[in-house]
Amino acid sequence: ARARAEVDEVWGTEGEPAYEQVAKLRYVRRVLDESLRLWPTAPGFAREAREDTVLGGVHPMRRGAWALVLAAMLHRDPAAWGERPEEFDPDRFAPSAVRARPAHVFKPFGTGARACIGRQFALHEATLVLGLLLRRYDLHADPAYRLRVAERLTLMPDGLTLRLTRRAPAA
Repeated sequence: ARARAEVDEVWGTEGEPAYEQVAKLRYVRRVLDESLRLWPTAPGFAREAREDTVLGGVHPMRRGAWALVLAAMLHRDPAAWGERPEEFDPDRFAPSAVRARPAHVFKPFGTGARACIGRQFALHEATLVLGLLLRRYDLHADPAYRLRVAERLTLMPDGLTLRLTRRAPAA
């Protein structure tokens, strides 16, 4: 409801949104970022130690050894995300919350040389599509559906379908 209200306020109910209007959907973008936090498209990434080191002051790691970072675990670390990291809360991406958190704890598109080159386009496009869906339709999920994750090159929900009904005109 909050995302839909933002779409109605920023875009209105008629006409096509302009490119620059998409970036004004700040709450819709928070919804997308929180979705990516819980289910990142890139499930993990690896790092090679450049020198002998100790990870977190506990785990010795020799030069040349590899560590695998599971993004879904990183994105659920209570030290970074609070006491209830499994809960969906788009306000985790409010500007003040983002500034208070280390940048390395949110990597939904991978990182480094293997990071998704199309990240900015994908986020702009996803914001546009979600905004248009919220503007035009009411979305209804099957209440009996339980998340099953299909792992391919990326992670995606398996068997998730939505029923869309045309949104009633604004009064």
